[in-house]
Amino acid sequence: MISFRNLLLLGTALVLCSCTATQAEVEAIKGKKYPLTAKHGPWMIMVASLRNVDEDWRKGDGLSAEEAADQLVYELRRTGIPAYTWSMDEKVEQISSPQPNSSRRYVAQHGSISVLAGNFPSNNDADAKRALEYI
Repeated sequence: MISFRNLLLLGTALVLCSCTATQAEVEAIKGKKYPLTAKHGPWMIMVASLRNVDEDWRKGDGLSAEEAADQLVYELRRTGIPAYTWSMDEKVEQISSPQPNSSRRYVAQHGSISVLAGNFPSNNDADAKRALEYI
């Protein structure tokens, strides 16, 4: 009769083997940048969107948005999920008002960095569903 301990060991071995096979496909080097390019995709999962906090609002030492995004990408890649960063610069644009006497309005887009996971061929891909469940 198979004991619970043996079943647990067998299950652990199977999980480790499947994780090792998945991790072999995705490069994960700590400190390396993995920016999103046109060759990635077509289906991606939005993992996080980060931006730096103004110095006045900081409550201590911590990671910058870029450092946190790079660390998150590394952690996802270590688990076998291909992940990338996408950076968007800050923009401020003036919008003219349709009323002649009203003041001008300004629209600001804050600079941010996003983490995306993917390279999935479709939104129904089995790997995409597993990655989404993990995330």
